[in-house]
Amino acid sequence: MSMSDQDDDRFRAAWEADARLLMNDLLLIHFHRELWSSVVKAVGERASRADQTWQMHYSRLYIDSQAMAIRRVVRSNNKDPHVSLNSLLLRLEDQPHIVGLSAQEISQDRSQLNRVADDVISWADQTVAHVHKSPTAHALELDRLDSAIKEVADTFISYAGKVTRTHFLIDDPLPSPRWRSVFFNPLFDAPSWWPGTSEAGPSQG
Repeated sequence: MSMSDQDDDRFRAAWEADARLLMNDLLLIHFHRELWSSVVKAVGERASRADQTWQMHYSRLYIDSQAMAIRRVVRSNNKDPHVSLNSLLLRLEDQPHIVGLSAQEISQDRSQLNRVADDVISWADQTVAHVHKSPTAHALELDRLDSAIKEVADTFISYAGKVTRTHFLIDDPLPSPRWRSVFFNPLFDAPSWWPGTSEAGPSQG
């Protein structure tokens, strides 16, 4: 094995080790999305007449945490010892032969990743991570967040596969069906005015 081949192997091993750190975060992002979407769908189907306070609270927690997770995976601070998808792509721009692409092609993919994720990251910076006197980020729509999640996952899977020659699975069904058991019984007793209870009329319960 030539020195060049040994250097490439060392590069691949170090790159894969850091990529697997991001893999854990991407799995959590998809795990949280699966749980959130399942619960919100069930609430919409079975408790559509209920007050929306809890759903708004739950969705805000979901958006905040997912936006920060995207920020963490894509950007971090791009310096050792921090790991981010941006920093991994930057390293590949210096060794583009590893993935059989040109440095320019990798740079274009990295720019596309940042374009898609930028709104989410700006929103996380101004709304979750810091307090801004004059925030410029607009409200973060769920479809925009989903687009960023998909772009990040697709970019990661594509480049991780090229470097490691391994297909990483991220969006497989993640939670066990047993997680739903926590909802099999109501958490709170229904007030007297709730449909199906013995008495009618509003209550302050």
